[in-house]
Amino acid sequence: MTRQIELVDEIDPRPDCPDYFGAMPIFYSLQQDDLPMLQKQFKKGPLYFTVRNYKYETVFHVAAKNNALDSLKFIC
Repeated sequence: MTRQIELVDEIDPRPDCPDYFGAMPIFYSLQQDDLPMLQKQFKKGPLYFTVRNYKYETVFHVAAKNNALDSLKFIC
C-alpha cells in the first residue's frame, strides 16, 4: 500500500482492520512517511492515538522510529 494510491482506490482498505501481524494500514503509511496516503485514507483526529500493533506500539512509536515527521504532524 505504500505510495500506490491507484491500487488503494480499487481495494479501499479499512483503517481499523489489522493484518496477520496485528498492524493496521495506518502503521504502514507512517513507516513510509506517506502523507498523501494518510490524507486520502485516514481522518485527522484522536481516534488512532490508542491503536496499538502486535508489539504494543502506538502511532507515535512507529512515527518516531521511522522519522515520519510530516505524517506525525498530520495525525496530531
